[in-house]
Amino acid sequence: MSKPANMQDVKVQEGLARLLFDHAGTALGTNMLNGLLWSFAVWGSLDRQHILVWFACLAGITLLRLMVLMHYRKHNPTGKHLSLLINLYTLGALGAGVTWAVAGILLINTHDLALQALAGFLMAGMAAGAVAINAANLMTYFAFSLPMLVPLTPLLVLEGGRIQLVMAVMSAVFILVMNRAVRQTHETMRRSLALGSENASLVQSLGSELDERKKVEEALFMEKELAQVTLRSLGDAVVTTDLDGRVLSLNLAGESLTGWSEAEARGRLFGEIFRLAAVHSDIAIAEDPIANCIRQGKPYSHGTHLQLMDRSGMYSYSVELTSSPIRDRSGKAIGAVAVCHDVSALSYAASHDVLTGLINRREFLIRVEHAVSNAHTDQAEHALCYIDLDQFKVVNDTCGHSAGDELLRELTSLLHEHVRDGDTLARLGGDEFGLLLPYCPLQKATQIAESMRKLVRDFRFNWGGRVFEIGASIGVVQINKGSTDVAELLRAADSACYVAKAHGRNRVHLYQSDDMAVTEH
Repeated sequence: MSKPANMQDVKVQEGLARLLFDHAGTALGTNMLNGLLWSFAVWGSLDRQHILVWFACLAGITLLRLMVLMHYRKHNPTGKHLSLLINLYTLGALGAGVTWAVAGILLINTHDLALQALAGFLMAGMAAGAVAINAANLMTYFAFSLPMLVPLTPLLVLEGGRIQLVMAVMSAVFILVMNRAVRQTHETMRRSLALGSENASLVQSLGSELDERKKVEEALFMEKELAQVTLRSLGDAVVTTDLDGRVLSLNLAGESLTGWSEAEARGRLFGEIFRLAAVHSDIAIAEDPIANCIRQGKPYSHGTHLQLMDRSGMYSYSVELTSSPIRDRSGKAIGAVAVCHDVSALSYAASHDVLTGLINRREFLIRVEHAVSNAHTDQAEHALCYIDLDQFKVVNDTCGHSAGDELLRELTSLLHEHVRDGDTLARLGGDEFGLLLPYCPLQKATQIAESMRKLVRDFRFNWGGRVFEIGASIGVVQINKGSTDVAELLRAADSACYVAKAHGRNRVHLYQSDDMAVTEH
């Protein structure tokens, strides 16, 4: 473990250590179970004395790792003590990896294709499972997986057979894929823990999400082991198609994401099952990911997140999509496999305000940018409202920030109930909100802004027996084909809001480019 730069780094490193040791029991139990299964599988094929010695080594190393785990759980160490335990646990993982490498070498040296295939499957399965279990500490993961995987490629190449050569290539590719997967998983864990330490109000939510993530990863790991699936299907929707793009198979994750069962989806076109569109758009993507990867003869990945609508049309997900051609032994494409990764949770955390649950300023500006683009292409008219609460500072100064936070939550709930379907209400910061009204002429937008103002004016906030009245100053600006710059639109709406506040507060002001009051502001 590197020396922490500040208290946040300390908390992040302790959190990663906690995740590592939380998974340790599963890792050790699975390690011994796989050792028993391996010994049973090769009992009649290898020297029994060698098998017993090998299993004794595995059991001894597992016992030492268990002692480290029990010490951690008993003492809950920090600082250098924690670093020492992680290093010892990593050393034990290295010993286990070397022990499994010996098992693989023994199988390869039998020159029996079936046993060699068992070696490849066993090493790949153990390494794939370790992603979910050891991703919290990269050194632990690589100490366990690299000794198992690295010897496979040269040993299989030395066997000289065609199938062994294919297995060697697959082993090398698998190492690269696993390297990327574990680094991405580790980075996701690290960022989640960092966010939790920065904002105390997020700790409980993030802890719940991490616990749920751990449960899902453990469930996916056990399902993968039992069903003998590959890493690409771990938690992701996986669909295979023929050359015409018609579905051949759909895994359980795909069924859940799309709303189609495998039996119903089989024989239908990929685009009918996976209804993909650009984010914040109902327009389907122009390119066909299945046709693209088959035509190009190589894996295809869409450059940005996509929106996937399920069969019912009620739920949508933010996803990452990759597709690859499936080839026969001669190298001829016979179909394709597509992997759809749900990133909705990460997308939500990055685009929403923690206190109110509304979208945040960054996401709001993205949607305004989409509205500007739409105004250019479809000649549509939209409207942007900038809402600034009046007298909010009085509540904060009189009753404290807890009261201010509760006021914002109650007002958010009130306003959200009265916006139209398709409208976007966002918290821009502090006591400032934004409202995007798509396909809304300026006159209608002014009426909506006025109704919002009245809602806030009639609202009464009760805190500790005291009742507060607040108001809202609202600036309204039109989005049309002449609009070009999102930042300029927001400045215009802010300026109009300032004029409304300067002219007595609790009123709506419509932005006009030749408005002298706005010009003076």
